[in-house]
Amino acid sequence: MRYFRYSNCVFHSFSNYFLATPASPLALFFVFLVGLTFGSFATMVIHRLPEGNDLVFKRSHCPKCKKPLGVFDLIPFFSWLFSAGRCRKCGVKIPLMYPLTELATGLA
Repeated sequence: MRYFRYSNCVFHSFSNYFLATPASPLALFFVFLVGLTFGSFATMVIHRLPEGNDLVFKRSHCPKCKKPLGVFDLIPFFSWLFSAGRCRKCGVKIPLMYPLTELATGLA
């Protein structure tokens, strides 16, 4: 059994499996997407709880025209980016708070 020293910690290696390996880019991207999803949910809760709206069964909608959002409009952060920060139906500007919250939790 070999030992590897990494910043004052000793890690064991068992054949080709190392406990001190960095995460793969694909794993980091997956964790980023999960963080975006949690951020999207947190934004929805922050927006709906003070108004007393349903958190589970009511569909997401535009705050101005009240039209329900489509499937592609519900993709965290990227839908805001691709729609240029505007509602696809009425064109009202979506506040920057929503994508910033999603991005912050995605990077956290």
